Amino acid sequence: MRSLDGLRFLMCLGIAIYHYSEYIALAHESDPIYYISRFAYFTDIFFVMSGYFVARSYRAESKTRPDHAGFLMRRLARLYPLYALSVLFFLLIGFAYYEHWVDLGNPSRYDLHNAVPHLLLIQSWGVGGSMALNYAAWSLSVLWLCYLLLPLLIRIADLPRGLVFWLIAAMVIGFDAYGRSVVGAPITDLNVHELGLLRGLPSVLFGIAISRTHFGEVRRPVITAALAGLAAVMFLAPERIDGAGRLLMVYSFFVVVVLADRAAIWTPLAARIFEPLSRYSYGIYIIHPMVGTVLLRYLGPKVFGTTLAGTLADVTLGLSVVMIGAVISYRLIEQPANRAILGAWERRRGRGFATERTPPRPAD
Repeated sequence: MRSLDGLRFLMCLGIAIYHYSEYIALAHESDPIYYISRFAYFTDIFFVMSGYFVARSYRAESKTRPDHAGFLMRRLARLYPLYALSVLFFLLIGFAYYEHWVDLGNPSRYDLHNAVPHLLLIQSWGVGGSMALNYAAWSLSVLWLCYLLLPLLIRIADLPRGLVFWLIAAMVIGFDAYGRSVVGAPITDLNVHELGLLRGLPSVLFGIAISRTHFGEVRRPVITAALAGLAAVMFLAPERIDGAGRLLMVYSFFVVVVLADRAAIWTPLAARIFEPLSRYSYGIYIIHPMVGTVLLRYLGPKVFGTTLAGTLADVTLGLSVVMIGAVISYRLIEQPANRAILGAWERRRGRGFATERTPPRPAD
Protein backbone atom coordinates (compact mmCIF):
# COMPACT_ATOMS: atom_id res chain seq x y z
CA MET A 1 0.00 0.00 0.00
CA ARG A 2 2.35 2.63 -1.35
CA SER A 3 0.38 5.74 -0.36
CA LEU A 4 0.32 4.58 3.25
CA ASP A 5 4.08 3.93 3.15
CA GLY A 6 4.60 7.48 1.92
CA LEU A 7 2.23 8.83 4.54
CA ARG A 8 4.07 6.94 7.28
CA PHE A 9 7.42 8.49 6.33
CA LEU A 10 6.07 12.03 5.90
CA MET A 11 4.12 11.67 9.13
CA CYS A 12 7.19 10.86 11.24
CA LEU A 13 9.32 13.48 9.50
CA GLY A 14 6.51 16.01 9.92
CA ILE A 15 6.27 15.32 13.66
CA ALA A 16 10.02 15.95 13.97
CA ILE A 17 9.69 19.23 12.04
CA TYR A 18 6.71 20.20 14.20
CA HIS A 19 8.68 19.69 17.41
CA TYR A 20 11.72 21.50 16.03
CA SER A 21 9.62 24.46 14.89
CA GLU A 22 9.16 25.35 18.56
CA TYR A 23 12.83 26.36 18.64
CA ILE A 24 12.25 28.59 15.62
CA ALA A 25 9.28 30.15 17.38
CA LEU A 26 11.43 30.92 20.43
CA ALA A 27 14.09 32.56 18.26
CA HIS A 28 11.50 34.66 16.46
CA GLU A 29 9.19 35.26 19.44
CA SER A 30 6.39 33.90 17.25
CA ASP A 31 5.98 31.11 14.74
CA PRO A 32 7.40 32.31 11.40
CA ILE A 33 6.43 29.04 9.72
CA TYR A 34 2.75 29.28 10.59
CA TYR A 35 1.44 26.22 8.78
CA ILE A 36 3.90 23.82 10.42
CA SER A 37 1.55 23.83 13.41
CA ARG A 38 -0.76 21.67 11.24
CA PHE A 39 1.81 18.87 11.46
CA ALA A 40 0.31 18.13 14.87
CA TYR A 41 -2.34 16.20 12.92
CA PHE A 42 0.25 13.55 12.13
CA THR A 43 0.17 12.22 15.69
CA ASP A 44 -3.50 11.31 15.35
CA ILE A 45 -2.88 9.79 11.91
CA PHE A 46 -0.12 7.76 13.60
CA PHE A 47 -2.66 6.09 15.90
CA VAL A 48 -5.13 5.33 13.10
CA MET A 49 -2.41 3.89 10.88
CA SER A 50 -1.00 1.78 13.72
CA GLY A 51 -4.40 0.26 14.45
CA TYR A 52 -4.97 -0.38 10.76
CA PHE A 53 -1.70 -2.17 10.06
CA VAL A 54 -1.51 -4.10 13.32
CA ALA A 55 -5.07 -5.40 12.96
CA ARG A 56 -4.42 -6.55 9.39
CA SER A 57 -1.27 -8.37 10.48
CA TYR A 58 -2.85 -9.87 13.60
CA ARG A 59 -5.92 -11.14 11.73
CA ALA A 60 -3.72 -12.71 9.03
CA GLU A 61 -1.57 -14.48 11.63
CA SER A 62 -4.55 -15.62 13.69
CA LYS A 63 -6.00 -17.53 10.75
CA THR A 64 -3.13 -20.01 10.89
CA ARG A 65 -1.54 -19.54 14.31
CA PRO A 66 -3.48 -17.73 17.04
CA ASP A 67 -0.70 -16.60 19.36
CA HIS A 68 -1.11 -13.33 21.20
CA ALA A 69 2.08 -13.82 23.23
CA GLY A 70 4.08 -14.29 20.04
CA PHE A 71 2.50 -11.18 18.56
CA LEU A 72 3.49 -9.15 21.62
CA MET A 73 7.05 -10.46 21.44
CA ARG A 74 7.32 -9.53 17.76
CA ARG A 75 6.11 -6.01 18.54
CA LEU A 76 8.56 -5.67 21.41
CA ALA A 77 11.43 -7.03 19.32
CA ARG A 78 10.71 -4.45 16.63
CA LEU A 79 10.05 -1.39 18.81
CA TYR A 80 11.70 -1.76 22.20
CA PRO A 81 15.48 -1.91 21.57
CA LEU A 82 15.80 1.54 20.03
CA TYR A 83 13.24 2.95 22.44
CA ALA A 84 15.11 1.53 25.47
CA LEU A 85 18.35 3.10 24.21
CA SER A 86 16.60 6.45 23.92
CA VAL A 87 15.35 6.17 27.52
CA LEU A 88 18.88 5.34 28.67
CA PHE A 89 20.15 8.37 26.75
CA PHE A 90 17.74 10.71 28.53
CA LEU A 91 18.50 9.13 31.91
CA LEU A 92 22.18 9.89 31.34
CA ILE A 93 21.30 13.44 30.33
CA GLY A 94 19.18 13.72 33.46
CA PHE A 95 22.01 12.46 35.63
CA ALA A 96 24.38 15.00 34.07
CA TYR A 97 21.79 17.72 34.61
CA TYR A 98 21.28 16.94 38.28
CA GLU A 99 25.04 16.72 38.78
CA HIS A 100 25.22 20.26 37.30
CA TRP A 101 27.43 19.14 34.44
CA VAL A 102 25.02 20.59 31.86
CA ASP A 103 22.30 23.22 32.07
CA LEU A 104 19.30 22.42 29.89
CA GLY A 105 16.41 24.02 31.79
CA ASN A 106 13.03 22.34 32.33
CA PRO A 107 14.00 20.08 35.28
CA SER A 108 10.77 18.03 35.10
CA ARG A 109 11.78 16.81 31.65
CA TYR A 110 14.78 14.97 33.12
CA ASP A 111 13.28 13.73 36.39
CA LEU A 112 14.97 10.37 37.03
CA HIS A 113 11.92 9.13 38.95
CA ASN A 114 10.24 8.61 35.56
CA ALA A 115 12.69 5.85 34.61
CA VAL A 116 10.55 2.89 35.72
CA PRO A 117 7.25 3.84 34.03
CA HIS A 118 9.09 4.74 30.85
CA LEU A 119 11.07 1.50 30.74
CA LEU A 120 7.83 -0.41 31.35
CA LEU A 121 6.04 1.64 28.67
CA ILE A 122 3.24 2.60 31.04
CA GLN A 123 3.92 6.34 31.25
CA SER A 124 0.66 7.21 29.43
CA TRP A 125 -1.51 5.00 31.62
CA GLY A 126 -2.16 7.72 34.19
CA VAL A 127 0.97 7.11 36.27
CA GLY A 128 2.50 10.48 35.34
CA GLY A 129 5.63 11.64 33.59
CA SER A 130 4.44 10.89 30.07
CA MET A 131 6.05 14.05 28.65
CA ALA A 132 9.40 13.49 30.41
CA LEU A 133 12.54 11.82 28.98
CA ASN A 134 11.68 10.83 25.38
CA TYR A 135 8.47 12.84 25.24
CA ALA A 136 7.52 11.55 21.77
CA ALA A 137 7.26 8.01 23.17
CA TRP A 138 4.04 8.75 25.08
CA SER A 139 2.28 7.42 21.97
CA LEU A 140 4.21 4.13 22.15
CA SER A 141 2.91 3.68 25.69
CA VAL A 142 -0.64 4.05 24.38
CA LEU A 143 0.05 1.56 21.59
CA TRP A 144 1.56 -0.95 24.02
CA LEU A 145 -1.66 -1.03 26.03
CA CYS A 146 -3.61 -1.40 22.79
CA TYR A 147 -1.38 -4.34 21.83
CA LEU A 148 -2.08 -5.98 25.18
CA LEU A 149 -5.81 -5.46 24.63
CA LEU A 150 -5.76 -6.21 20.90
CA PRO A 151 -7.93 -9.38 20.97
CA LEU A 152 -10.59 -7.41 22.87
CA LEU A 153 -10.28 -4.38 20.58
CA ILE A 154 -10.65 -6.58 17.51
CA ARG A 155 -13.79 -8.14 18.99
CA ILE A 156 -15.19 -4.66 19.53
CA ALA A 157 -14.21 -3.62 15.99
CA ASP A 158 -15.98 -6.72 14.65
CA LEU A 159 -19.32 -5.47 15.96
CA PRO A 160 -21.77 -4.45 13.24
CA ARG A 161 -20.25 -1.59 11.28
CA GLY A 162 -22.75 1.07 12.31
CA LEU A 163 -22.49 0.13 15.96
CA VAL A 164 -18.70 0.26 16.19
CA PHE A 165 -18.46 3.63 14.45
CA TRP A 166 -21.15 5.08 16.70
CA LEU A 167 -19.18 3.74 19.66
CA ILE A 168 -15.99 5.43 18.41
CA ALA A 169 -17.88 8.68 17.89
CA ALA A 170 -19.23 8.48 21.44
CA MET A 171 -15.71 7.90 22.77
CA VAL A 172 -14.31 10.88 20.88
CA ILE A 173 -17.10 13.24 21.94
CA GLY A 174 -17.08 11.95 25.53
CA PHE A 175 -13.30 12.15 25.97
CA ASP A 176 -13.25 15.59 24.36
CA ALA A 177 -15.97 16.84 26.73
CA TYR A 178 -14.17 15.27 29.70
CA GLY A 179 -10.87 16.93 28.78
CA ARG A 180 -12.41 20.35 28.29
CA SER A 181 -14.35 20.21 31.56
CA VAL A 182 -11.67 18.61 33.80
CA VAL A 183 -8.31 19.92 32.53
CA GLY A 184 -9.45 22.61 30.10
CA ALA A 185 -8.00 20.90 27.03
CA PRO A 186 -9.53 19.17 23.97
CA ILE A 187 -9.00 15.49 23.33
CA THR A 188 -6.10 16.26 20.98
CA ASP A 189 -4.12 17.89 23.81
CA LEU A 190 -4.84 15.39 26.58
CA ASN A 191 -1.38 13.81 26.35
CA VAL A 192 0.08 17.00 27.82
CA HIS A 193 -2.16 16.46 30.86
CA GLU A 194 -1.13 12.81 31.43
CA LEU A 195 -4.27 11.54 29.66
CA GLY A 196 -2.70 10.43 26.38
CA LEU A 197 -4.54 7.11 26.50
CA LEU A 198 -7.85 8.93 26.03
CA ARG A 199 -6.44 10.69 22.98
CA GLY A 200 -5.05 7.61 21.25
CA LEU A 201 -7.50 4.81 22.04
CA PRO A 202 -10.43 5.94 19.82
CA SER A 203 -8.08 6.46 16.86
CA VAL A 204 -6.44 3.05 17.24
CA LEU A 205 -9.90 1.45 17.43
CA PHE A 206 -10.94 3.38 14.32
CA GLY A 207 -7.92 2.05 12.43
CA ILE A 208 -8.76 -1.50 13.53
CA ALA A 209 -12.37 -1.06 12.39
CA ILE A 210 -11.32 0.35 9.00
CA SER A 211 -9.00 -2.61 8.42
CA ARG A 212 -12.03 -4.93 8.14
CA THR A 213 -14.39 -2.51 6.38
CA HIS A 214 -15.35 -3.34 2.81
CA PHE A 215 -16.21 -0.10 1.07
CA GLY A 216 -18.54 -0.05 -1.87
CA GLU A 217 -17.37 1.15 -5.23
CA VAL A 218 -16.31 4.80 -5.13
CA ARG A 219 -15.57 6.60 -8.36
CA ARG A 220 -12.00 7.65 -8.95
CA PRO A 221 -12.79 11.38 -9.48
CA VAL A 222 -14.64 11.42 -6.15
CA ILE A 223 -11.65 9.90 -4.34
CA THR A 224 -9.22 12.33 -5.97
CA ALA A 225 -11.38 15.36 -5.19
CA ALA A 226 -11.95 14.24 -1.59
CA LEU A 227 -8.23 13.69 -1.02
CA ALA A 228 -7.30 17.09 -2.42
CA GLY A 229 -10.08 18.84 -0.50
CA LEU A 230 -9.23 17.25 2.83
CA ALA A 231 -5.52 17.92 2.39
CA ALA A 232 -6.30 21.59 1.67
CA VAL A 233 -8.51 21.88 4.76
CA MET A 234 -5.94 20.14 6.96
CA PHE A 235 -2.84 22.03 5.90
CA LEU A 236 -3.97 25.30 4.28
CA ALA A 237 -6.86 26.41 6.50
CA PRO A 238 -6.22 29.70 8.33
CA GLU A 239 -6.66 28.10 11.76
CA ARG A 240 -5.52 24.77 13.16
CA ILE A 241 -8.38 22.43 14.03
CA ASP A 242 -8.31 20.75 17.43
CA GLY A 243 -10.55 18.48 19.47
CA ALA A 244 -13.19 16.13 18.09
CA GLY A 245 -13.32 18.09 14.82
CA ARG A 246 -9.68 17.28 14.14
CA LEU A 247 -10.21 13.56 14.70
CA LEU A 248 -13.21 13.54 12.35
CA MET A 249 -11.06 15.23 9.70
CA VAL A 250 -8.12 12.86 10.26
CA TYR A 251 -10.38 9.80 10.09
CA SER A 252 -11.90 11.00 6.82
CA PHE A 253 -8.46 11.72 5.36
CA PHE A 254 -7.15 8.28 6.27
CA VAL A 255 -10.19 6.53 4.77
CA VAL A 256 -9.73 8.43 1.50
CA VAL A 257 -6.02 7.48 1.37
CA VAL A 258 -6.99 3.81 1.86
CA LEU A 259 -9.60 4.12 -0.89
CA ALA A 260 -7.00 5.66 -3.20
CA ASP A 261 -4.63 2.75 -2.61
CA ARG A 262 -7.35 0.16 -3.11
CA ALA A 263 -8.44 1.84 -6.35
CA ALA A 264 -4.79 2.06 -7.54
CA ILE A 265 -5.04 5.85 -7.78
CA TRP A 266 -1.64 7.49 -7.86
CA THR A 267 -1.08 10.19 -5.25
CA PRO A 268 2.08 12.10 -4.30
CA LEU A 269 2.22 9.85 -1.25
CA ALA A 270 2.81 6.90 -3.60
CA ALA A 271 5.99 8.38 -5.10
CA ARG A 272 8.65 5.68 -5.42
CA ILE A 273 11.15 7.59 -3.29
CA PHE A 274 9.03 6.92 -0.20
CA GLU A 275 9.14 3.13 -0.52
CA PRO A 276 12.78 2.73 0.64
CA LEU A 277 12.51 5.67 3.04
CA SER A 278 9.45 4.38 4.90
CA ARG A 279 11.51 1.74 6.73
CA TYR A 280 13.31 4.55 8.57
CA SER A 281 10.12 6.18 9.87
CA TYR A 282 10.31 4.64 13.33
CA GLY A 283 13.93 5.67 13.75
CA ILE A 284 13.07 9.26 12.86
CA TYR A 285 10.27 9.25 15.41
CA ILE A 286 12.38 7.92 18.29
CA ILE A 287 15.68 9.65 17.49
CA HIS A 288 14.52 13.22 16.84
CA PRO A 289 13.94 14.13 20.54
CA MET A 290 17.50 13.03 21.34
CA VAL A 291 18.99 15.09 18.51
CA GLY A 292 16.79 18.02 19.52
CA THR A 293 18.07 17.90 23.09
CA VAL A 294 21.74 17.85 22.07
CA LEU A 295 21.80 20.07 18.99
CA LEU A 296 18.87 22.45 19.39
CA ARG A 297 18.68 22.86 23.15
CA TYR A 298 22.33 22.62 24.20
CA LEU A 299 24.98 22.82 21.44
CA GLY A 300 23.06 24.76 18.81
CA PRO A 301 22.68 28.05 20.70
CA LYS A 302 26.40 27.96 21.55
CA VAL A 303 27.52 27.27 17.97
CA PHE A 304 24.89 29.00 15.80
CA GLY A 305 23.63 31.62 18.22
CA THR A 306 20.01 32.37 19.04
CA THR A 307 19.10 34.50 16.03
CA LEU A 308 16.46 33.28 13.62
CA ALA A 309 19.08 32.52 10.95
CA GLY A 310 21.20 30.58 13.41
CA THR A 311 18.22 28.60 14.68
CA LEU A 312 17.15 27.74 11.14
CA ALA A 313 20.66 26.46 10.41
CA ASP A 314 20.56 24.46 13.63
CA VAL A 315 17.18 22.92 12.76
CA THR A 316 18.38 22.01 9.27
CA LEU A 317 21.44 20.31 10.70
CA GLY A 318 19.30 18.55 13.30
CA LEU A 319 16.94 17.09 10.70
CA SER A 320 19.91 15.90 8.64
CA VAL A 321 21.42 14.18 11.68
CA VAL A 322 18.04 12.59 12.47
CA MET A 323 17.79 11.12 8.98
CA ILE A 324 21.34 9.76 9.05
CA GLY A 325 20.80 8.40 12.54
CA ALA A 326 17.59 6.65 11.46
CA VAL A 327 19.41 4.86 8.63
CA ILE A 328 22.24 3.77 10.91
CA SER A 329 19.80 2.73 13.64
CA TYR A 330 17.73 0.60 11.27
CA ARG A 331 20.75 -1.31 10.01
CA LEU A 332 22.87 -1.57 13.15
CA ILE A 333 20.34 -1.56 16.00
CA GLU A 334 16.72 -2.20 15.01
CA GLN A 335 17.13 -5.08 12.58
CA PRO A 336 19.98 -6.93 14.37
CA ALA A 337 18.21 -6.60 17.73
CA ASN A 338 14.93 -7.72 16.17
CA ARG A 339 16.55 -10.88 14.78
CA ALA A 340 18.43 -11.63 18.00
CA ILE A 341 15.36 -11.28 20.22
CA LEU A 342 13.11 -13.33 17.96
CA GLY A 343 15.83 -15.94 17.58
CA ALA A 344 16.06 -16.30 21.35
CA TRP A 345 12.27 -16.45 21.59
CA GLU A 346 12.18 -19.11 18.88
CA ARG A 347 14.73 -21.25 20.62
CA ARG A 348 12.94 -20.90 23.94
CA ARG A 349 9.52 -21.85 22.66
CA GLY A 350 10.79 -24.47 20.26
CA ARG A 351 9.06 -23.17 17.17
CA GLY A 352 9.77 -20.58 14.49
CA PHE A 353 8.63 -17.00 14.37
CA ALA A 354 9.12 -15.03 11.20
CA THR A 355 11.16 -11.85 11.42
CA GLU A 356 10.61 -8.91 9.15
CA ARG A 357 13.33 -10.15 6.83
CA THR A 358 12.52 -13.87 6.84
CA PRO A 359 9.22 -15.22 5.47
CA PRO A 360 7.56 -18.07 7.39
CA ARG A 361 8.34 -21.60 6.26
CA PRO A 362 5.46 -23.59 4.69
CA ALA A 363 5.45 -25.89 7.74
CA ASP A 364 4.61 -22.89 9.94
